[in-house]
Formats: sequence, C-alpha cells, structure tokens
Amino acid sequence: MPTSPRRLALVPEPHPGESLLSWVDALAHLNQVSRLHALRLAGFARPDATGYRPTVYFGAYLTAETTTRVQAATGLSADRQREMTLAHYADGVLPTLPSPRPSGPPPSG
Repeated sequence: MPTSPRRLALVPEPHPGESLLSWVDALAHLNQVSRLHALRLAGFARPDATGYRPTVYFGAYLTAETTTRVQAATGLSADRQREMTLAHYADGVLPTLPSPRPSGPPPSG
C-alpha cells in the first residue's frame, strides 16, 4: 500500500546558493542519520523503492513527482528546491541542460 512521506520535524533552512546535496547533508546531520537515509526521509526516493540510489541527474533536475514528495516531507517549496539544482542556472551561467533520458536501457547504436 503506497504511503506518503511523513513531515519531518527537523528541516534546515537552505542557505542562499546552497546546492541540493549540501542541503541533504545538513538534513542528515541535523537528524543524525546517513545521507542515504536523509534522501529517503526527505522523499527523494519513492516510498516503495528498494535499494535507492540517486540518479546521475540528482542535483541537476528534480521531477515533479519527486518535488511533490520532498515538499510534503520537508515543507520546502518546489521553487526553493529548484533553486538548489543546476537547472536553476541553465540559460544563465550554464548552457541549456540536456533533458534526462527516460529510465531503461541506453539506446543501441
């Protein structure tokens, strides 16, 4: 049965310009858990996911589904989450970021 993440009591306020991974580390430190456990608690992993590992796009993009889970678990708005990703800097100090590939095997050829 799917469950929604619980709202965490201890959530640090992100510093201006802080990266997503730095904020997750602060969350882990504040809650005295590992980084991986903090990622799960904050909603970066689906509740039914086993063996979760962040994708190569972690820190660059957040899906709408992930953003919704993280907001429910931490209270951090979607805009604030996006500000901590590289996508926030695309078309500014960074060039346009490529779109993430869908899950599954890489294309052949």
